[in-house]
Amino acid sequence: MTKEELIQKIQASSLEESAKTTWVARIEQEGVTTELVDDLMDAIQDEMEKNFAALGVGDTESEEYKQNAKAMMDEVEAAQNEFNATMDTIEADVQQKQDDLLKSVDDLQAQVIKNSIQE
Repeated sequence: MTKEELIQKIQASSLEESAKTTWVARIEQEGVTTELVDDLMDAIQDEMEKNFAALGVGDTESEEYKQNAKAMMDEVEAAQNEFNATMDTIEADVQQKQDDLLKSVDDLQAQVIKNSIQE
């Protein structure tokens, strides 16, 4: 990647203006080196992590994160249990109605046979 391409990418990035100015100056001074690119990648990663932290996404080892994750999983599990119970009830109702319908059909067939014998 050329100096100009890297500078364009930095200018188009979501880095703060002061950080962009610092990086452009460093590129102008040092050129595109492996060390500079590594440092830039680290800086961009740090910026992303700060943005995630600002959104409440980040340290998965914190007690608060673990509590929030457990609460969320408990809600999901409760919703799943409620869904399963509702589906079980619906399935039982459908099965009962199906059984009732088959019994009615059998009764009608028996009545038709009985009527045809009596004629």
